[in-house]
Amino acid sequence: MASSLPAPVTGAVAAAAQLRRGTNMTSTDNQRRRSCELVNTPLPCVNKALNHIEKLEGKIREWLMQNEDIAQNKCGKWTTCMMGNNFSTVAPEEMSALQVKGNAILDKAQGGDSSMKIDVNAVISEVVQLIWRLENDRQEAEEALKLEKERKGRLVTQIDLLSKWKLYNFPEAVQKEYDVCAQDHSELQWLISCKKQELEKARETMAKTEAVKIRLEEKIDFIEKHRPLLDDKLNLEGDAMSRIKQAQAEATILLNEADIKRMSAQMSFEKVTAEANQERNKMAAKVADLKRNLQSCRDNLSNSEKKWEEYSTDLVNTDKQIEDGKKLYSDLLSEKQQLIESENSWNQQVNDLKYELDAEEKKYKDLSNIYSTLSQEAEILESDFQAQLSDLEQQLHKKLHALRGLEYENKTLDLENEDMSIKTANSHKTRSKLEADIKRMQKSQLKNEEQTNNATNELSGVSGSHAAAKRKLSELEDRSSKEESRLKNLVDTLRKQTIDEVKAAQLTQARINAIIAERHQKQKEYNKMKEELVKAVEEIERPVAALEAEIVKLTNLHAMKAKKLKNIRQQKIHCDEEFSVTQQQFTQQKNNLQQQLTDTEMKLHGVSEQLKKTIERTENFQKSTQDLIQYGNIIEKAIKSTEKAIAMLQQNNNLLELKLKDIEDTSKHLVQEIETYTERMKTEDEDNNVQLQIRQKMQKQSSDNLETALKENVALAKEYRILQSNYLDEKDKLMVNYESRIKMEATLRDYLQISVLQSRMHRALVEFFKQRGLYNQAGLASFQAASQENAQKILAVQLARHGTS
Repeated sequence: MASSLPAPVTGAVAAAAQLRRGTNMTSTDNQRRRSCELVNTPLPCVNKALNHIEKLEGKIREWLMQNEDIAQNKCGKWTTCMMGNNFSTVAPEEMSALQVKGNAILDKAQGGDSSMKIDVNAVISEVVQLIWRLENDRQEAEEALKLEKERKGRLVTQIDLLSKWKLYNFPEAVQKEYDVCAQDHSELQWLISCKKQELEKARETMAKTEAVKIRLEEKIDFIEKHRPLLDDKLNLEGDAMSRIKQAQAEATILLNEADIKRMSAQMSFEKVTAEANQERNKMAAKVADLKRNLQSCRDNLSNSEKKWEEYSTDLVNTDKQIEDGKKLYSDLLSEKQQLIESENSWNQQVNDLKYELDAEEKKYKDLSNIYSTLSQEAEILESDFQAQLSDLEQQLHKKLHALRGLEYENKTLDLENEDMSIKTANSHKTRSKLEADIKRMQKSQLKNEEQTNNATNELSGVSGSHAAAKRKLSELEDRSSKEESRLKNLVDTLRKQTIDEVKAAQLTQARINAIIAERHQKQKEYNKMKEELVKAVEEIERPVAALEAEIVKLTNLHAMKAKKLKNIRQQKIHCDEEFSVTQQQFTQQKNNLQQQLTDTEMKLHGVSEQLKKTIERTENFQKSTQDLIQYGNIIEKAIKSTEKAIAMLQQNNNLLELKLKDIEDTSKHLVQEIETYTERMKTEDEDNNVQLQIRQKMQKQSSDNLETALKENVALAKEYRILQSNYLDEKDKLMVNYESRIKMEATLRDYLQISVLQSRMHRALVEFFKQRGLYNQAGLASFQAASQENAQKILAVQLARHGTS
């Protein structure tokens, strides 16, 4: 069979045998394996094999289309040569030489098809290699599956050990363990549903890719049909591009001409702008001189006004002095006569007073001595008073600190009371939760009883397993007895904790009573401090009056500065008027320049963009007028600086007022806090007594509830053991079913892929053998045609020799 097969097939079979023996793969084989190494599934390898087979079919069809015409021509020649029947008279030596020639022609034909043979050999060998690669991937997948099974067995054993450990060591965490198992069960169901969704999505993507492939094939056929139209379109676009290039060249010529015109216009415009700049500089110098003269005139005028005001005030004062002098002269004359009369009486009185002065001088010396002693005593008293004040301030700080400490302790006691109330509420909630758990466990118990009935029916015939179950039950009972002893120890510890909490509550009650006594003492001291603070506030109000006097002075200064501001604003209005006059002059100059520009525009209609640039440069002349506006801005800045100073003074005034208000608010606030503090003390004492009574009642109730909960916990632990054993059995069954299903799906996929590959390989080989037979027939026909041509040539040579002879 191997000898009858063609060369490509025998080469492929040999390559497959070498691969099965386990020979090492070459570097080219390692490069071709890139698709399977990147993807875990074997689908890319299958797709690659299908693509290779399709390529082989296409190449064979091309070869048949090329060699169909050659085969027909050679068959026609062969028939014409057979009609002659004159090739029997050929010499043996010449036939052999000619046959060699015919073989050479056939070798050439075979040499043309040697590339086809090489391609076929390469494709078939690659397909065989891909199949072998799939086999290797399958073996690797089996090994990975075995490892996963081993890992799964280990995990199952670990899960069982952990579950048993939790059973025998953590009976209080029964509900948590049940929740964890329920989550595992839900996760397994979720994984199964995810796998189903992934399968459906893969099928949908397969359908979509097939639809896209059909569309692409239709588009390719459409493009092949309409290819001449596309060629015509490309030719038209090429003609249009050549026309566009010609138009572009003409446009560049026109643009160069326009640039030359623009340069000439720009030169003329630069000359005009230079002249205008010179005139503008001259005008600016004149304006500066006028401003200087104007400023000097203003200074002279202000000086003269000040002097006139001084002289006028001096005149008015001299007039008043003259009138006062006249009145004084008349008064002095009248007084002179009275003084002469009184002089005599005064002389007598002077003598009397001299005696009295001597006596008073003695008294004055005595009083001066007394005053010096009193001043020394006053200084000593002031120093003592300041020392007492400092001591009082320190006492005040200490008492305030103690008061804050008491407030903090009060807040801590409030928080402790709130914690106790929260604990009582939590105990109620836990009780309600335990009742709900009991109901739920009763329902589960009913379900478990149903399951046990079913199990008893099923396990009636299994006696050996029943004996093993009895042994396990005895072990479980021993463990349950151990757990009961441990729970009793827990109950004893809890009782001790409750007794300690009762003692702590009594200690807190004694502490609260001590704090209340200290609070009454501190309240008395606080009243004394309050009186001292009232005195200190009266002393503080004295410097406040001085501050109010300073505020009045500041308001007067504010009025003075407001007057100065008015004068500055009048000066600004005067400057604005001068600025308007200068602006009118510049506008006239601007109008003249615009007339010149309109004349140039009449000459240069073709250059519109350059005229826009010239207009922009004329606008720069307007910016020069803004220099005068900046002068006005400087004056405005000076006004703003004065306004800022006024605002600062107002802020200082507001700060002083705010300080006064703060002092008044603090005094009011202190009084209010004292009142609230006393009321709060009364209410807190009442609440504290009520909460202590409630707490004692709740402690009794919690101890009773604790005992009942512990009994219920023991019963629940027993039920939980039964439930967990049932759960583990069901979990094992589900895992076994899940693994069997995965195995079935994997085997079905492998069988389907292998069957598809085998069917396609069979079809490809059948078509190859058919085409190989056609190729051999065509070769024989070409060989016969060549032999007939040689026979005709021999006959022609023989006839020519006979003719010459």
